Order: sequence, then structure tokens, then C-alpha cells
Amino acid sequence: MAFAKAGSTSTDRCFSILSLNVLESNRDYRWTVQLIDQVRPDLLLLMETDKRWAAALAPQLARYPNRLERPLGNTYGMILATRLPMRDANIETIAEKNTPSMHAELTAGDPFRLIALHPRPPLPGQVTEARDAEIAIAARRAARTRLPVLAIGDFNDVAWSHTSQLFKRVGGYLDPRIGRGTFATFPARTPLLGWPLDHLFVTPEFAVRDLAVLEDVGSDHLPVHARLCLTGRPADSKRPESVSREDRRDVKEVLQEYDEEQRRP
Repeated sequence: MAFAKAGSTSTDRCFSILSLNVLESNRDYRWTVQLIDQVRPDLLLLMETDKRWAAALAPQLARYPNRLERPLGNTYGMILATRLPMRDANIETIAEKNTPSMHAELTAGDPFRLIALHPRPPLPGQVTEARDAEIAIAARRAARTRLPVLAIGDFNDVAWSHTSQLFKRVGGYLDPRIGRGTFATFPARTPLLGWPLDHLFVTPEFAVRDLAVLEDVGSDHLPVHARLCLTGRPADSKRPESVSREDRRDVKEVLQEYDEEQRRP
């Protein structure tokens, strides 16, 4: 599949990413193994990883000196592995129990913050407060850091939803898909009729050199591959949408609704 390309930057500031929701019940590990062996990303994020997935991918994960691993049997396990220097790394539960997110400071020439998310989707007939709260909290954190920020993961929400757009504006992000395509990742078997649930958002200090949705590897999601470069300063042509008073009100309401839902018996 062809990649979308942009300008160039010093290679020590550039790195590759592979993000994939593996589908926990998928036990044909070989396709994911082959994908990792072929792409050899500098930053690897795997979601829906249980202990059997972690064991099957152990040889591939051993190549990465820095890892965060939380294998779970509830479809919300997560593994982050990287060759980039990593510090201040932690696994958190932002909104829902046993639904981890990962946070770290990485370095590619200069430091940046990484946020990896996989919030739970709302079930039919259920409210979306927990998912929306996790996304809103992550957006506020991005807005408060002075470092460039990369946010990736399966958000269980389409890019054009109110929540995703609010996340983008409040966090000061750009969506590199704009002008390139929709990059649908789910369901893997029918991508032309699918939805872009797996996201990659960046603050303006990043240049996106390559971006692609890769071929089916047996999951219900398609892998996302990208190559990013830290440019050191925002480009004049790359400006995030401004945060409105209404946006700030919406974030406050999302968090209030989540708190009220948590207090209900």
C-alpha cells in the first residue's frame, strides 16, 4: 500500500510506529509476528493483548529495550515497546477499572510525550461517559505539557465524532489523515465500508512523513503504520484549531457526567 509523504528532517529525529489491536481471541499469531518482523517499528503499540499474546510475541518484544506491559484477559490488555529512550513511564487507569492507558516521555532527538489509549466502547443501550471522560482527561493532560505530544490507540470512536474532535482541539492536536484519506481500520474484512477507530494525533512539532493502514493480519482491526519526525518547532502552516469557551464547557460537562455516573448505586 502506498504511503502519504511529507517533507524531510534529520534522521535522528525520525522514528516509525506500528499500532495494532490484535483481537484477543485471534490465536493465529504468525501473521502479527511476520508483520512486526517485516516493519520493525521503533515504537510498537499492541492492544487486546493477554498473557498468551505476550508469550507468543516474546521474541519480537525482546528486541525492544524499553517496554510497558499489562496483559489482561478482558480484551483491554496493552503492550508498548520501543527502541527510543524512555523515562517517566507509567500505566494508568484513567476512567474504568482494568482498562489501562500508557504514558511516557520518549526521545527522538528531543523529548516528547506519548499517550496510548484504548477506552471501552459503549455497549448498546449504555451511556458513553467513561469512554468520553478518558479521552477528555487525556486531552487536558496534553494541553498542559510543554513537550510535543503523540497520542495513539484504538479510541473506539470515529475521528469525526464530537468527542474525538473535542480531544483534538483541547489537546492542541493535528489529525494527519486530513487531506490524505479516512484510513478506516475496522472492520478489517470490509475496510471500504469501515470506520477509522485507530487514531494517531500529533501536536504541530511533528512532521508526518509516512502514514498507512496495512493489510489484514487476522484481527478485526487493521494495523496503522507511520513515520514521524520531530521538527523542533511548529510549522507556520500547521496550526491546530483554537479551543473555544464552548469546548472548555463541554470537557467540564463530560467529566461532571462521568462523576455523577460513578456515584450512582
